[in-house]
Amino acid sequence: MKPSDFSQFLNFDFMKNFPQSTSMPFDLESLMESQRKNMEALAQANQSATKNIQTTAQQQNALMVKIAEAQSNMAREMLSEGTPEQKIARQTEILKNTYESSISGLQELANMIEKSNMQTADIINKRISASLNEIQESVTKKTKKAA
Repeated sequence: MKPSDFSQFLNFDFMKNFPQSTSMPFDLESLMESQRKNMEALAQANQSATKNIQTTAQQQNALMVKIAEAQSNMAREMLSEGTPEQKIARQTEILKNTYESSISGLQELANMIEKSNMQTADIINKRISASLNEIQESVTKKTKKAA
């Protein structure tokens, strides 16, 4: 293929006969409206996911602050007065509380992430179902016009 042949190929107007075609098996306007709704749903899903990611990050940050505070308390307990047995008992209590709080915080994060995923998936699933119905209606509408 010569370079001039390739440039002719690029200059070919593929769409010039497309709108006039009566052989399209669907209603073009309906299809375009469906695609617009698809883009809106995608934007909504992305917005929801972004919001939920931000919330999750804030929760993770709060959990890390709690853990850092607990470690600080343990360090203070090591330097405080008392017998070694008393210090160990206080540190063990702090460690136990920190562990329980961390597990609770991680469970809360897991629930938030699960809820976020379900919300986003719900938006997408509803739109896919609606889009398939719209495509079916578009084909039916075009078939009825042709008849």
